[in-house]
Amino acid sequence: MLHTHSLCSFFFLLLFFFSFYDTVIAHEYLIVGVSGGLQDGFPERSKMDYHHGQDDAVPAVFLGKALVRGYKAFLDVMQPGWRQYIEEPGQPLINSNVFPSGCYEHANEYWIYLIDSRQVMAVLNNEPRFLSITPDTGMVDLRAEETSPVVRALLEQMIQQQGKSDLEQVAIPLVTAVWFQKESHVPSPPIRIHEDGTYITNFPESLALWANVSDADRTALQEECADQTCSAEALQRVQRYWDGIRRAYDLE
Repeated sequence: MLHTHSLCSFFFLLLFFFSFYDTVIAHEYLIVGVSGGLQDGFPERSKMDYHHGQDDAVPAVFLGKALVRGYKAFLDVMQPGWRQYIEEPGQPLINSNVFPSGCYEHANEYWIYLIDSRQVMAVLNNEPRFLSITPDTGMVDLRAEETSPVVRALLEQMIQQQGKSDLEQVAIPLVTAVWFQKESHVPSPPIRIHEDGTYITNFPESLALWANVSDADRTALQEECADQTCSAEALQRVQRYWDGIRRAYDLE
């Protein structure tokens, strides 16, 4: 049985309180874990940034990764007829749906962000289907090597500030899938398996394994383009990535 700390309730109490004080919350952040198209390098990343006019913009801050146990990841392969199905030649939309399983051996790497509290409730607007943000259904393994040192240090400090003593695991708000559809959900391939039998997944690397492509090709434009000039090779690599995703998509 997984046991949780009360950090999640603390975060949402902050959200409730500051929703009535617009001038106060401009620099109040909540910690949220995401897995899927909201991550850096994917088209939906900007949905975590707060914007209100030209002079009030607060970008989400990436802290690092965290291994969340008790969560099993699937790829949601959009079917024709669904709102977010994209026909050729567009890039196919495949998202991560991660479900609470309660099984220790199921573990997914989440990307952890600080998000302006005014933006949290809008993060999933027009997002791919079947998603929610839940406060305490998954546990961050603070001792796992996959959990970034910055994330570990921040969460440990907050645990201690609340007078808690368990520094092994903690619950934080996570983007979580709430509906399983067997026709479209494909188990995410593990990127590695620990000696204790834990299957580790994360969205970009598991997606690349599923489609037999290189995730490095997906980010070629970000890494190789300078002064808004991209090499032909970088463009070809990105096209190769999305062509591979489309082939796997059509075969599913």
